[in-house]
Amino acid sequence: MSNAKWTGVFAYSANDLIISGVMPKIQIVNLGAAPVPISYFSVTGGAERKIKLSEASDLSIASELEQARSYKNIRLYLSPKSVFSTGELLEIALKGLTVGMTIVVSCQVGKTVTQTLMLGSSDAKIAETPISRKDSFGNEYFFVNLNFTESELVHTSPKTWIGHPEKW
Repeated sequence: MSNAKWTGVFAYSANDLIISGVMPKIQIVNLGAAPVPISYFSVTGGAERKIKLSEASDLSIASELEQARSYKNIRLYLSPKSVFSTGELLEIALKGLTVGMTIVVSCQVGKTVTQTLMLGSSDAKIAETPISRKDSFGNEYFFVNLNFTESELVHTSPKTWIGHPEKW
């Protein structure tokens, strides 16, 4: 698919308990963002490559997401120009909170989404303090490295949706 365009997003959610006052009052703070666009992603282990979504093929994306599931980690390069709170990710990392995460990568040809891959985990941890990094072209990204013990990788396409509501 030469005119296929791949895009991806990262969504996360974590809860933090705050205890304050003489008589402890527990407050649950939900930390999370609207889906954040992903520019690159990679996995520690396996092929050791960085996938740039704007230039990737179906096979390289599917293979790398399968390696993420197998090696139980994923490294995301998020655009700092996106509207999301880098402070929340830093707070999650510094407190060692468990994160529910979903990575959704979709292929679009024209206005039609032809396929989607989703990698999700309910027990992810940010492995190191997230930082800003520049790629070899001087573009700045916010780097987040996640580890997890359990995950699921799902592939969907419009063909699998028709007549199969269990796959929606």
